[in-house]
Amino acid sequence: MLLRMQNKRAQIWISAVIYTLVGLTAIGLLLAIVQPRIQEIRDSITIKQTIEALHNFDSSLRSTLIAPGNKRNVEFKLSAGKLEIKPEQNLVVWTMESANKFSEPGIVTREGTIYILTEKGKPWIVNLTLDYNEIADITSDTKTLSKSEKPYVISIENLGSTGSNEQQVNINVVQS
Repeated sequence: MLLRMQNKRAQIWISAVIYTLVGLTAIGLLLAIVQPRIQEIRDSITIKQTIEALHNFDSSLRSTLIAPGNKRNVEFKLSAGKLEIKPEQNLVVWTMESANKFSEPGIVTREGTIYILTEKGKPWIVNLTLDYNEIADITSDTKTLSKSEKPYVISIENLGSTGSNEQQVNINVVQS
């Protein structure tokens, strides 16, 4: 009789362990399936927030073009990717590796003044570009901003005419 009770207890423990393992396996499979989708959504939200930040940046830069000496400070939160200021090409480009195919790969689309390009690959490479050719002559000591917990404070200043129709605009990080 004592042996039967011990066998019953052992069976109960074995059953509990098997049920626990089955439950943990199911949770693991669910997470493996859902995790990539969560990352895609997170990346999509980051890209949309960056588009809004770039619209704000662009609006500030264009408002300085009204007259020489105008200066604006803009807060720019970079939670992912990198922001490059390319004075030689008069471009401001944000790039991020993404699990989300944000736009049709290889085709440049436009949202306001921002050009959007998703490059093929795993992960996808998403580029958001502000092009100031024929609008302003960009100068900058700062070339690349990377992901940061605190927002960058970027100074945008109209330095005046370059001799052509374009205004020279200086972009620099004041605080990071």
